[in-house]
Amino acid sequence: MPRISLARALRLLFNIFPLMKTRALAVTAINTVTCASVEIPQPAPGQLLVETELSAISPGTELRCLAGLENQSAGFPFIPGYSCLGRVVASGPGCTTPIGTRVFAGATAQASIRCQWGGHVAHAVVDEAKATPIPEAIPARSAVLLKLAAISHRGFALAPSVPGTTVAVVGLGPIGMLSALIHRAHGARVVGLDLIPARIQLAQSLGLEAARSDAPEARTLLPQGAEIVVDSSGVPAVLPSALGWLGEVAWNQPDNASRTLVLQGSYGPRDIQLPYVECFFKEIRLVVPRDELASDRQGVLSLMASGKLDAAPLCSRTERPENAQAVYQALIGRDPSLQTAAFDWRS
Repeated sequence: MPRISLARALRLLFNIFPLMKTRALAVTAINTVTCASVEIPQPAPGQLLVETELSAISPGTELRCLAGLENQSAGFPFIPGYSCLGRVVASGPGCTTPIGTRVFAGATAQASIRCQWGGHVAHAVVDEAKATPIPEAIPARSAVLLKLAAISHRGFALAPSVPGTTVAVVGLGPIGMLSALIHRAHGARVVGLDLIPARIQLAQSLGLEAARSDAPEARTLLPQGAEIVVDSSGVPAVLPSALGWLGEVAWNQPDNASRTLVLQGSYGPRDIQLPYVECFFKEIRLVVPRDELASDRQGVLSLMASGKLDAAPLCSRTERPENAQAVYQALIGRDPSLQTAAFDWRS
């Protein structure tokens, strides 16, 4: 079968389904973002057209994309992001989702420029099966972080804590903070560790125990170490010290006494190294979550609907899409007051 280019495939698709103009964030060069006019097709059979309310930044992944370092990068321009929340305004044949339904759409499936992954758009065409209905009672600034929370929930699902478990979370960015809140919601005692005072203060304001990872107070909070350590730093060099927060395991401990290290961070293409001897003596179980499943989204929505998880405080700023360059620049510059941000497409 002859192969055709992506550009030709898009032209063929757009000839079948009429185009509509909308807005999107476009990364046009290294660390350069603009709000641009793009075209998307009307929904095909089995697809929904979603009018976006908010789209949220996933800092680790998107900053790699902006820097041209993401594994799946294929040049410029492209539409970044994978977290958009909105309402269904049209649907293709065969869909059953009512018009007006509030959904987490994630990203648009097609656009006139490449999608990586296409979340920062004013309108998204999405397969109905990939749109997650969102209860009206969940605040928008919390719901728009569903994907990030579900990624954190995947780590919890693979390494679950129970009431009485001590969990240490190293790195209190959005993924780490959400991991801490999810473990806490299930009854674990959680201690957050970071080097950035603003992150520690935010964790404490959310009712978490937290301290600088290099301060004596941290050892005071974890004198026996933790049964589970979640590393969400995304920095391979941090992993040996993260491993050090796991508690010791005596030779006569029962079979279930081994320790678990969850690699929840976004490490990109870099290799990681762990000290074998320490892993050996602590009988380390290494857990590497890939992404998230539908069950993780439902687990997060259940926590949000019950009031056990509120992600809104992690959405530090809500900005107009036209201000995207300044927002990304603040994240690149590691603004300590900024966990993540959302863009409001309704204006």
